[in-house]
Amino acid sequence: MQFKFTNCGEFLIIKLSGATSPNERLLSKQSLVAQLQEPHLKAIVDLSDLREHGGPYLLGMLNMIRKEIQILGGEMKLCALSPMLYRYFQNNRLLDIFETKRTLEQAKGRFGKKRYEDKS
Repeated sequence: MQFKFTNCGEFLIIKLSGATSPNERLLSKQSLVAQLQEPHLKAIVDLSDLREHGGPYLLGMLNMIRKEIQILGGEMKLCALSPMLYRYFQNNRLLDIFETKRTLEQAKGRFGKKRYEDKS
């Protein structure tokens, strides 16, 4: 899996691409954590370029990113999930843990808003 970090104003966009594999979280933790040092971070993980979602492997990676951002007092949103990945999140009740939006712009607009206001 590859990671591309883009600072876009007040947001950090983390674009994941390629395929997930076993031990992805462990192999990538140091390089990811080094990029997540800004306190009160607003991070958006863009999943549009994932070739294969590898459910449990991707979940481990997303949990690690989410925890690191929460430690810094930040928030994380996900965007551009494939239909198959969205179903995986639904079936495993991950939509209760991760806030997801269809587009990057929708995700940007949701920071600071309560989850129960709008589930779109």
